[in-house]
Amino acid sequence: MASDRRARFTASACALALLLAACPASAEPSKGEREAARTLMDLGDRKVEAKDYPAALKAYQTADAIMGVPTTGIEVAHTLARMGKLVKAWEAASKVARFPRKPGEPEAFTRARAEGESLAGKLLPRIPTLQIRVEGAQPGALIELALDGEPLPASAREAPFKVDPGRHEVVLTMNGAEAARGAISLGEGESGPLLLSLGGSAKREDLPGSEGGGRSPLLYVGLGVGGAGLLAGAITGALSLARTASIKRRCPTLTTCPPSLQGDIDAATTLANVSNAGFGVAVAGAALAVVGLVISGKPRSAPAPALFPLLTPVAQGAIGGLGGRF
Repeated sequence: MASDRRARFTASACALALLLAACPASAEPSKGEREAARTLMDLGDRKVEAKDYPAALKAYQTADAIMGVPTTGIEVAHTLARMGKLVKAWEAASKVARFPRKPGEPEAFTRARAEGESLAGKLLPRIPTLQIRVEGAQPGALIELALDGEPLPASAREAPFKVDPGRHEVVLTMNGAEAARGAISLGEGESGPLLLSLGGSAKREDLPGSEGGGRSPLLYVGLGVGGAGLLAGAITGALSLARTASIKRRCPTLTTCPPSLQGDIDAATTLANVSNAGFGVAVAGAALAVVGLVISGKPRSAPAPALFPLLTPVAQGAIGGLGGRF
């Protein structure tokens, strides 16, 4: 495995020098920097084999900062995924998938870009969704939220957002002073609401089986599965359409395409199949949610049905889609 990655990286480093030949000399990594990056990739490979993922991630990220090519970026994405950092892994894989194509680029770049598309599509349904609700806030009060010690944007109070699997602690401050605190554990693909009550304890909202009636777990499972399927289908469908449009520009008839386009054609077909499967999962999830709603007992305080935007605040952009409350 390590030797294969070293061979891929060597080809990438050589090709990068050619691609940057027309750029200012200051933009091209020096020979010493390329050698350092190659050494770091080898170190990352050894750390992955030893399952020392934090050390592997540091080595890969440093190499990627030097080279900035798909073959370094994809290793960063894979290592983040192994560590359970699914949101950042999705960002890294998506960045690799969007890496601009350049004439004469090595085949390793093309394979890494396709690998990034595939990894991003697989990661998205695995990322949990958290909805924070605040109860009892004073009108005009300055409310701030922090997740695991990191400040959250104001949108976190309005719409669900993506988090990594595991336990998360949320702290609410009002007018500069801590007013509420709560914790929630979410597994892969799970959606969970957390209610922060000012003047009371934090709790998960609408837990089934609570006094006065509750909601069936099928409702939450259906919403989670349906939302993940819808989002995955939309993203992979868009990627497939973009890939198909690119192929048609280079091969209008789609009957006498050169062999060099076969990889792109296969990738577009795979993305289309994944998109169709995602929408199928969304329909099945919606049906399951309806069943869960029908068999649920009436909660003491049921929010009105609604659709809301599903956004993930991230450094490089946002993961978007739709969520529902029924």
